[in-house]
Amino acid sequence: MNALIIAVIAIISDFADGYFARKWNQVSELGKVLDPLSDKLIVAFGSIAIYLHFALPLWVVVLIIGRDVLILIGSVLLVTRFPSVTPSKMAGKIAVTVMTLLLLSYLLGIIPAQAPLQILTVIAILVSGGQYAWNFYKRYFKKRVHD
Repeated sequence: MNALIIAVIAIISDFADGYFARKWNQVSELGKVLDPLSDKLIVAFGSIAIYLHFALPLWVVVLIIGRDVLILIGSVLLVTRFPSVTPSKMAGKIAVTVMTLLLLSYLLGIIPAQAPLQILTVIAILVSGGQYAWNFYKRYFKKRVHD
């Protein structure tokens, strides 16, 4: 039950933070880095904990963390070349939401939702990962040709 309370607090605070930052026009370059990074860390540690204690399949954990590691590597490469941070894409936000629902289904023991959410997680990871890869290619390699 403690894990569920922590998860709910993390989800609510993440949505509230983004909502109020946009509402009060407090979006910053640092916030554009820290918010997705904190999302990735919460999802990574949460998926590892749920793997260890609630039988989340290891391949799901590897897929989730693998996607995030690749996005972080791409982000670091972009930050070293460009002064501004590219904000998160909608597909990435949807992927994090689907992953969160999957993790919650394991925390709450909602077995009928787990297989469909695993499939949706794979689809969301492929779509968002593809979008991030395409945007990275366009920004990093296309720009490099003109340098």
